[in-house]
Amino acid sequence: QSPSPQVRCATGASAQDGGAATFEAIDGIELDLTAFGAAVDALSGSGTVDITTEESGRPEFRTVGISELEHTLRTESDPILAVEASSSVEATTIGGTTTAAATAPTSVATGSGDPLHAQQWSDSVTPYSPTWVCGRGAGVDIAVIDTGVDLTHPELAGHTTTGGASLNGAASVTAGGGGVDPHGHGTHVAGIAAATADNGLGISGVAPLATIIPVRVLGPTGGGWSSDVAAGITWAVDAGAEVINL
Repeated sequence: QSPSPQVRCATGASAQDGGAATFEAIDGIELDLTAFGAAVDALSGSGTVDITTEESGRPEFRTVGISELEHTLRTESDPILAVEASSSVEATTIGGTTTAAATAPTSVATGSGDPLHAQQWSDSVTPYSPTWVCGRGAGVDIAVIDTGVDLTHPELAGHTTTGGASLNGAASVTAGGGGVDPHGHGTHVAGIAAATADNGLGISGVAPLATIIPVRVLGPTGGGWSSDVAAGITWAVDAGAEVINL
């Protein structure tokens, strides 16, 4: 089993950085050793390497083959943050069609109480459950601006509000009405964000203790007006959302 990532819990952003993320580049001998290790791992896996660079203060990702690795690193002008073997993939057959799917997580901090957690490929590609030692999103309000969210869903009940709705070009959100989802997409998204962890059901969300504020701006077929979406964003911020998913 792969070791769980080491997690350092920050006590809060400093007043100087204004809450902005900071990244530390790797270079010199450290970069050479990291790249060598990633290449060795890739040769026995998928054969590709993921490179993370910093561009304008944000991480950028790309995947290159082993043969391209040295040239890519030597000609890269942006700071290099990480070099690691790409996640290996395995063929999965779904409904008679063979597709590539990321392998299931080999080590997670928790989630064992959720029967489908092992199928959450995202926790393997970008492990988030190890960060639960720092917190699970309690006190964070996430607005899902979408087709609504079924607030009675057993994975979301208890931490989903009635939200608001703006439909058919109204361009003005009316409180309430966000907690229903005739389409299903908004509920799907809300589950990825905040499905309850360790409750013996389904999956575990990235931030399972966060509160979902559903803002319904798309109709039963998944379509809608950009004016409703814009109104939904404004309303969500006014309602206290700290994170918005569009």
